[in-house]
Amino acid sequence: MDNNIINTITSSATIKNDRVEYWKNEMNLDDSFKPSNSSIPSNQETSDEKRVFLTGSTGFLGAYLLAHLLKLPNCTIVYCLLRNKKKLGNPVDDILNNLKQHKLYDQLTPNQLLKIEVVAGDLRKPKYGISIFDYADLANDVNLIINSAANINLESNYERMKTINVNGVREMIKLSISVQPPIKMVFISSFSVFNNHVLNQGEEFNEQVQLPLIDNLEKESSGYIQTKIVSEYLLMNASNKFNVPTMIIRSPVLFVNPYTNIGAHDLFQTLFLSSHEIGFYPKLDINVLVSPITWASNNIMNVILNESCWKTSISHLSKSTSIYNINGEIQRFDILFEATLKKQFGCKEMPFIDWCNKVYNSNLQACKRYSRLKSNEFLMLFKIDKGLGVSKNTKSLLQSLGSFGGNYNDLNSCGVNEEMILGSISYNNKKTSSKL
Repeated sequence: MDNNIINTITSSATIKNDRVEYWKNEMNLDDSFKPSNSSIPSNQETSDEKRVFLTGSTGFLGAYLLAHLLKLPNCTIVYCLLRNKKKLGNPVDDILNNLKQHKLYDQLTPNQLLKIEVVAGDLRKPKYGISIFDYADLANDVNLIINSAANINLESNYERMKTINVNGVREMIKLSISVQPPIKMVFISSFSVFNNHVLNQGEEFNEQVQLPLIDNLEKESSGYIQTKIVSEYLLMNASNKFNVPTMIIRSPVLFVNPYTNIGAHDLFQTLFLSSHEIGFYPKLDINVLVSPITWASNNIMNVILNESCWKTSISHLSKSTSIYNINGEIQRFDILFEATLKKQFGCKEMPFIDWCNKVYNSNLQACKRYSRLKSNEFLMLFKIDKGLGVSKNTKSLLQSLGSFGGNYNDLNSCGVNEEMILGSISYNNKKTSSKL
């Protein structure tokens, strides 16, 4: 592993040496990472044409990234890694059904949909579990890899989560360096890597300077967050060692599409829906970075596709790694609860533990969804410093691209407003009523 990175992340560590060694080993590039010496020409940088390998296309964010790519005139093919769980039918149907679920399918023409090429494989397996011939063809044909796939189970520990989340990143690196020059890599990380990261008084957040600390990595209770931190350091290490152009994009919490009110029933949305159902909301004095999926996906793609963004926002640890936190300003749960649930529906606040018990004892739909998430411990231990909103550099960049959307009162906002939350509740009520 790169000594500069090791020294930086361990210099102030107060955890036991054996745990430092454990995490260093998790971030290490072993002998299985072998760069190609082949002179076989690939499609790297030969033109403006985009030939993309995308993971996570059946996810919430993945659907929007895929739709954006398919609409690009200069994007000629999108290889979508897909594990065909059913073993029956055409695996592309899973991708198309996901696009339909989020009302993105009808925005695409038949010719655009023909750009989808399914790669039937598995993130957990070496070379994605595909044949060596298919693997070589894939490596020599694509010029951009976007890894948006992730297991987001908030209850699972690191050992269980890493089989997909960390191994998927390892396999992305190996695919990238299997040709020369290496293929550009994009990793979708999360702002949550800064959970419990405290800025010094007067310190200004800059994602190229502040990095997740190994002490926080060890103390972190969420396996999901731990896998994101390890993956980021793996990528910076690979970027340095193999000179791979790399981009790490930290996503905010993704809220519903404000124009359709369709979301992914994730933790943030389910908190509001279940609170509305029982007439009480939890006392949560928590900072959060949350954006509508439309704003987040649009800005993520704007940054990925802007060539100059690969040469700026460079991490001080890795000369070939650009890092962007794509989010707006800090928002607070308690303020959003009061502006929507209390003001519009007369819901009342109650202690978090009492609220959890009330939700768990409810048979209402959103309450049952929240119970399945098993996120109580995660919420109780989640703490984002109020200074960790959008950095000046990234805000200036997004403003220059014309897509920052700083007005919190409209549907193009970088953050979530009352209209979006109320729209989500209304849409959920209509769906629930139609099933009765």
